[in-house]
Amino acid sequence: MNLSKKRVSAVVGPSLSDPGEFDVILSNDTLDRDGEVLLSTRWKQPLPESIQFNVDHSDHVGDIVGSGAPFIDDAGNLRVRGKFASSELGQHIRGLVNERHLRWVSVEFLRHKDGTHELVGGAFVKIPSHPTARVLASKAANGDAALIQAVHDAAYWLGAACAVMDDGVVVEDIDLADGAADGANKAAVLRLLRLKLRS
Repeated sequence: MNLSKKRVSAVVGPSLSDPGEFDVILSNDTLDRDGEVLLSTRWKQPLPESIQFNVDHSDHVGDIVGSGAPFIDDAGNLRVRGKFASSELGQHIRGLVNERHLRWVSVEFLRHKDGTHELVGGAFVKIPSHPTARVLASKAANGDAALIQAVHDAAYWLGAACAVMDDGVVVEDIDLADGAADGANKAAVLRLLRLKLRS
């Protein structure tokens, strides 16, 4: 039994938490550059609970950049939703993907004599088997948190008061000096700014 590898497309969805998440299409029922079609009905079931992702089909443990749960979607695509590794390499690959410099993934599988293929892994790669496959979406994990922090800091240094407001009425003042404006209370600054923008 030989390990076979096929490249298709990565679909990188919005990251929900560190160290970042991904959603990829590993395979579908279309013809690849090798003149082969990996039918979704021929994947050995049940699919693994989790598979690892590496870089360029490396066999080295140090080149693992993430892992995720595979499934076949309603369109017959073999997909994986997973998380990037918190390692330096994992975060480097995540950055390349989020910046859309790296758009492709490849499936790793074992061929069985009965014509089925067994999913064993995935890889982020430079050259895809399907030349038209592409990343559909990408977003940095902490983009929203960083934006909120930047707005909070700018508002404070411009002299804005921190308070919890309801329909323009101050419900509770927040004293920045005692650290009470940390955490969830930072949302009060955004609420205040939104109220000022509406008026």
